[in-house]
Formats: sequence, C-alpha cells, structure tokens
Amino acid sequence: MKFALTTISFVATSLAASLPSSFTLVAEGGNTLLTDGNHALIAPHLANHLPILILNRIGDQITYTSDDAPPFTWQNLYVVEGDIEPIGLTNPYTGAMPANASISGFGVNEQGHLTHKGNTEFGTLAAAEDDKPIWWLGYSSGRFDGVPLWVKELRM
Repeated sequence: MKFALTTISFVATSLAASLPSSFTLVAEGGNTLLTDGNHALIAPHLANHLPILILNRIGDQITYTSDDAPPFTWQNLYVVEGDIEPIGLTNPYTGAMPANASISGFGVNEQGHLTHKGNTEFGTLAAAEDDKPIWWLGYSSGRFDGVPLWVKELRM
C-alpha cells in the first residue's frame, strides 16, 4: 500500500508540474503578457495595439503562432542561458535565436509560476515605465524587479 501511495503522489506531482497545452502568462497586477513578435511584454498602454501572447506547449518547449501568420511559422519562446536578456521569440521563418539560447526546460511550479529548468528568475528593469519587456535574470537581479509569471490555461 505504501508503494501505491508513493506512486500516486509522484504522478500527481508530475501532472501538477506540466504546462497546459494552451495558455497565457499573467504578471503581477493582472497584466496578461503581450508580444511585439520578438519579445514578451507587460504593456498595458499598448493592449489595444499588440496581440496577447497565446502560447502552446510541446513537451518542455513553448511555442507561439501569430494570428495573422501561416501555421508553419510558429516561434519558440527562449531564454539566453548565462546572460541577462529579455525573453524572446525565435524568428518565425528561420528559427534564428541568439547564441546560448534555450528553447527547452520550461515548466510550471506548484504556485503556478512559469519556470525554466526549475527557476522562476523573470523580471523587469526597476526603472522602466509601464510598458516593459520581461527579462530572464538567470544569474543576477541587481537592476531588476522580480516578476512572477502565472500560467493561465486557455480552454477553447
């Protein structure tokens, strides 16, 4: 019986750590992330002009397809490991991304926050105005304010 309970607990934990198949990301203050086609943004002043970043999960990768783009032009969400850079989207036609960019290792923790390889190191520049990109902090957060990104499942 002990084995069965352990197995059930492990399976429940594994399922809780999976990203939903389709979702958005929401920052503090209830701001759903938007995109300019290259980056994820908190941009309440541009909400009527930029699309919502509606994401899909493929394994531990996250993809985005623009509403006005052909379906074969998806983009992968990436972080640049070993550096502090805005999280980005690969080029929709070539898949181009910076050196050391990682498109895998994304998940969600027990609090419902987006993770990369188990870390929730996302943030914005502390001095930035209302419209700002989301950065992968990875190794340092000096000039940045940490921003938890809640994963919100979409059901269509």
